[in-house]
Amino acid sequence: SNLSLFQPARNAGSEPAVLDGRLTNATRRGEAKREADPGFFARLATKDATRLVWVVSDARRPTDVEYFQKLHQTILVRVEASQESRLARGWKFTNGVDDAVSECGLDNRDDWDVVLRNEGTELSAQLAEQLDALVARIQKHL
Repeated sequence: SNLSLFQPARNAGSEPAVLDGRLTNATRRGEAKREADPGFFARLATKDATRLVWVVSDARRPTDVEYFQKLHQTILVRVEASQESRLARGWKFTNGVDDAVSECGLDNRDDWDVVLRNEGTELSAQLAEQLDALVARIQKHL
């Protein structure tokens, strides 16, 4: 296939990791690495890339987006949910984590290629339409 999907690895249980501080420590280590070399993790994720198009759906920082846009044909996808939906799923704001650049550094960006609204626990007709539009856009680039 000529398509790759960039989604950084996550802790299996992200909420408990946030609550017991492991994510905070991992975030600090990652931020220190990014300060020294902003493209480190994106380069690591794409070092053996042979794909023509990258769908970037989980970039965390402006430097991640910049890396992909400079070096690859990229489709930027933002997945959004209201605070009400997030709370209903069990999310709780954690100071120092949820207000960090890794969580909100791209919130003011307005040049997304596709914005998906994920407000429910099931695939809604609206989300299905948005996903169909994303697939169509990807197919144009292949």
